[in-house]
Amino acid sequence: DIDGSFSYSAIVKVNLTITGKRNISLLSNLVDQEINIQFKQHSGRSNTLIRLMDMSGRILLSKQFRPESGGLYKIDIAGLGLSKGIYFIEIRNGSETWIEKVMKR
Repeated sequence: DIDGSFSYSAIVKVNLTITGKRNISLLSNLVDQEINIQFKQHSGRSNTLIRLMDMSGRILLSKQFRPESGGLYKIDIAGLGLSKGIYFIEIRNGSETWIEKVMKR
């Protein structure tokens, strides 16, 4: 600005490198009545938090559970009254956080 009373923050470049394999996978990002999540490896010691959010970030569903290794977890979304559209599913498992886009048909 003209008189120097305001300053802008510096622009910082951030590089993100992901190593290793994901222990969690979403079986399909096109969903109708349920969302299927596959856990490839899990110790069963820590809880997993799953949240379903709309495009504005509003939490529509939040569940916490302790998955089994190699197990399939199904989330029933039929009773939520969701419209067709794009939603986000967030999965927190120990130190791992993963967000994926899903589309309701």
